[in-house]
Amino acid sequence: MKVLFISNAIHGSGGLEKVLAFRCHQMIAAGYELDIVCLEQADCFFEFPRAINIFSPQKHSNNPFLRGLYFKQCLKQLLQRKQYDLVSVCDDGIKALFWPFMFKKSNTHWSYERHAERGFGLPNVLKQSKWFVSIQNHFLSYYHSMIC
Repeated sequence: MKVLFISNAIHGSGGLEKVLAFRCHQMIAAGYELDIVCLEQADCFFEFPRAINIFSPQKHSNNPFLRGLYFKQCLKQLLQRKQYDLVSVCDDGIKALFWPFMFKKSNTHWSYERHAERGFGLPNVLKQSKWFVSIQNHFLSYYHSMIC
């Protein structure tokens, strides 16, 4: 089974990175083929198996919108080339909600991983607004499963 993990970064010393490193070791031992794509990459704090391909597109701009577009293009090429069975999005940011929507014609199973409370890092006004919660729920419906 081919699995792709999408994350902002995996070089930190936080819980997401630790859990992901542990899961990768277990999955490689079970015979899975794993890749990780992240926006930013540096030397990893936790040890990841050498059998994993880690992709990190070069930073072409400081503009977050342009970086997002470039990341989407790189992700599209990777999805077409590798034909993953599962894509697991390990990102607590708002942009994580949109990935399966942007690639909804894909036959891939999309899983959303949440390692923080819903709305983490957002202003309270936005977190508690009904329209924002309904938008989140709408885009979460494009995922096939969710891991908390």
